[in-house]
Amino acid sequence: MKTMKIEKQFEYKDEIKKLIQIKADTELQYIKEDGGVRAIGPLLIKGTYETNKNQSIDFQEILQMDVFAPREKLQKDGFILSVDSCCGEVQNHSVFVTVVMNANGLVENDRNDSLDSVKNSNIVNRENQQETDDKKEFEDVFEDANTTYTSYRMVVAKRGDTYASIAHRYGVDEATLRNCNHQKEIQIKTLVILP
Repeated sequence: MKTMKIEKQFEYKDEIKKLIQIKADTELQYIKEDGGVRAIGPLLIKGTYETNKNQSIDFQEILQMDVFAPREKLQKDGFILSVDSCCGEVQNHSVFVTVVMNANGLVENDRNDSLDSVKNSNIVNRENQQETDDKKEFEDVFEDANTTYTSYRMVVAKRGDTYASIAHRYGVDEATLRNCNHQKEIQIKTLVILP
């Protein structure tokens, strides 16, 4: 089993005193393609926080996921992504969430097993932070059959983002950015791989 860690900060207008509850779930669809299996769908993060005025406010955030597992890395059991844990903490007017996901049905190598399955990986997605904060990397076990790990930087698309705007903001080639993301449609909160 491989794991990945997703970190996301959600900002709200309220002054938040404490987080009452938080949970994450997926509604992924698994699509068989020529080269493997693609998991597409939302990662739902739901919770309740208490404001400084002692009001309980429910919130729900959605991150669109698109994860491809090549055929050569699949076990016969099948590829499944599941939420292992979800926790959050209050930071000023925001809730900082950490979701750990398990990727089941992938081939394990002896070299990988000696590293406690796979290193927990980070997707840092804070919409109001500088590019330097986005330099944490996502250890992707799904892409390259010739290497054990391939590192990617991922960002969360903002409202109105396009391939052109993201390529300009991060100084990457737009055509390469499109190819890395399989030309998928970009909507707000879509996870976008940077080349």
